[in-house]
Amino acid sequence: MPTEFGKFKILAYAADSDSLIPHIVLLSSEFDPSQVAYVRIHSSA
Repeated sequence: MPTEFGKFKILAYAADSDSLIPHIVLLSSEFDPSQVAYVRIHSSA
């Protein structure tokens, strides 16, 4: 998904096999595991 901040992959996963609500991840194509990863977390609870 191209954005003004670069290209991202969108990933969805479930916390467990019974979960019906997916978690969504935007992964930068410029991700470097040796660098600090800044994150932003949202919750609807």
